[in-house]
Amino acid sequence: MSEAAYQAVIFDMDGLIVDSETIYYNAYNQTLNDLGVDIPREEYVRCVGHPVEDNSAAAVALYDLPIRPEDFLESWMKRFESAIEDPSQIVLMPGFLDLLAHLRQKGYPLGIASSTPRHRMQTTLKNGVLPHLDVGSCDDIFGAIF
Repeated sequence: MSEAAYQAVIFDMDGLIVDSETIYYNAYNQTLNDLGVDIPREEYVRCVGHPVEDNSAAAVALYDLPIRPEDFLESWMKRFESAIEDPSQIVLMPGFLDLLAHLRQKGYPLGIASSTPRHRMQTTLKNGVLPHLDVGSCDDIFGAIF
């Protein structure tokens, strides 16, 4: 297919723009650590691609945690949100910035579609992507974020 066949490019956030799974794992394992459990990264792989609500319920059941799934989720997401406030913890996926520069140079309209809650997505973009670009806001790059 020729380049002319494309009218726009829509990105997903997690795993395409940023390596968010590392942040999710670290926050998940720290939450487990508070409850006396520690798991290797390999064990966390079963969580990838599943909603955090489901993973919280599974953790409580699997590790027989003395906490409600809702409370585990709240603690986990507080840690995650704290991590994405720190630009040094957000790692862009290899090649993303080069691809973005190429697409912008070609003039393609760009967007992001993700199941990530909007406030988390915006924080991750602001702290993880914007520091690498010469723009004022994500709106200068992405015409649509949903």
